[in-house]
Amino acid sequence: MAQAAAKTGAGPTVMVAIEQHFPSRQRIITDDLAYSVLPFGARALVWAMRPPLARNRMVRATERAFPGLWSGIMCRKRYIDEALIAASREIDREHVGDLVADGVDVAVRFGEPLGASLVSRKLADVRVLTVASWRR
Repeated sequence: MAQAAAKTGAGPTVMVAIEQHFPSRQRIITDDLAYSVLPFGARALVWAMRPPLARNRMVRATERAFPGLWSGIMCRKRYIDEALIAASREIDREHVGDLVADGVDVAVRFGEPLGASLVSRKLADVRVLTVASWRR
């Protein structure tokens, strides 16, 4: 089942990774991680799409075969990203709540577990980097 789910996500992730080769003012979404989560073959395709001519042909071919697909995937991904960011601002760090009752499918926490009542599994070591910039 996990393999099938992974295959359905590869296509949109390739498209998002290719989108990163567009100039920033032309991108619908910015996602610096899309390329890094792809398997080698998909990374090779994304790498081949770096030249503007190849990239533009890929987008035109996709739009010709499936009208609205490219922009639809990008807009949907951007909407999901913005909704997750907005929702994460509303979460109290010390209160998890009832994830099942709240309709949450997956929860990812950083840091030490809050208590023994949570069922958890370590996924990876994560380095957290806090950065700031001046607003103008």
